[in-house]
Amino acid sequence: MNLAETLNLGCACQTLETARLREQLETEPALAGLTARLSESHPHLFSRTAVFLDPGVMAQIEAAVAALERVIALPAWRQQALARAPQIAGLNHGPAGVFMGYDLHLGHDGPRLIEINSNAGGALLNAALARAHLACCVAFPPVFDPQNSLVRMDEVFVDMFRAEWRLQRGDAPLRNVLIVDDAPGAQYLAPEFQMARALLAAHGLLAVVADPGEMQWRDGALWHPALPADMLVDLVYNRLTDFYLQGDGHRALRQASRPARRWSRRTRARTRCTPTNAT
Repeated sequence: MNLAETLNLGCACQTLETARLREQLETEPALAGLTARLSESHPHLFSRTAVFLDPGVMAQIEAAVAALERVIALPAWRQQALARAPQIAGLNHGPAGVFMGYDLHLGHDGPRLIEINSNAGGALLNAALARAHLACCVAFPPVFDPQNSLVRMDEVFVDMFRAEWRLQRGDAPLRNVLIVDDAPGAQYLAPEFQMARALLAAHGLLAVVADPGEMQWRDGALWHPALPADMLVDLVYNRLTDFYLQGDGHRALRQASRPARRWSRRTRARTRCTPTNAT
């Protein structure tokens, strides 16, 4: 057996301590009590047992993702895929998509791709869980986090949002982010929406969890009543599963997704907000 298999069978540091998880989840006053609420409403959301991954398996996963992205970039593949999709799918506004996810399951015969998810949830929850497991076993950081990536994961997440913004808006300042889903408070991963709001706010951004039906499209821009009256919506982190924005409640986002037109407001030129995965 390799080291990962040995650890999966008998590592004494596998059991998660609730207190450690609470430290990672409840990072600001607004998130107080989140751990207890999750234990009641989502009893199976977090695994109490860590699973170790062999570096060779990780290399297989990285190679598979690289191959998929090479294929997806081929003009012939894009032509075939878009020919079967609604017109809105063919709009390319630049951003690549925050939390673009490749869902792979592990088996005895290696990793197997289950789906590609353009608005995958769980990144913030998994980062908190990984840090909690690491804190439970401080003697083995090279095993739990060999690249020492967990300490900077929050910055990596926020940088992804800023990178999406720059791909479409260049050097214009990013001021706010709307985290959008239908009836967001009723969604299974609603706690993560609050974590995302807290994370973005901690990095100087005005963040709001919103239902798409609350937004308005007027004067060539998106607006939301939770923002200051004179502030447009800058960035939409789209968690909807209506990928083509066909629902009646998604009209404002659908209008915003149309090809950009330049316009001027109070001498400041802006383009339309474009709701892909995170724009």
